[in-house]
Amino acid sequence: MLSKAEITQKLQDKLQAGWERFQGHEREKYQRYYDFLAAAGFYESEHDAHFPNPAYDAAAQNIGREFMHYAVLIADLSFVNNFPGAFLDSREATDGNIATRTFTLPVFQRGHHPFSTFGITFEHRHDTLDFVSVPKLSLVSK
Repeated sequence: MLSKAEITQKLQDKLQAGWERFQGHEREKYQRYYDFLAAAGFYESEHDAHFPNPAYDAAAQNIGREFMHYAVLIADLSFVNNFPGAFLDSREATDGNIATRTFTLPVFQRGHHPFSTFGITFEHRHDTLDFVSVPKLSLVSK
């Protein structure tokens, strides 16, 4: 059985693979969706503080596909929320054009044994659909 550190590293590797795949041919379709929502006034509405941008939400789930596959099928992990975590419980900080949003994701192993709480951090921009770096996985609680 793999240790918690080994599982966490494998999951980080899966986030890297998902991000690299997304940066290739998949990003364009999500960019078109983002552009549509921006033109419709998503960021001018009061909704952006309470609901994730649907294009970013779908893109993040796409990036996390390999992460979730490994977590559920190989490491036998389960989650309280969908990947990457509950938007209303996340935190965002902005530094110039770059925003950093961190989600927390409580994790269980073999259905009911507490495993940890993951922190999943996405660096992104608001003026275009761009995850500027690989999402970072951390252990918030052990």
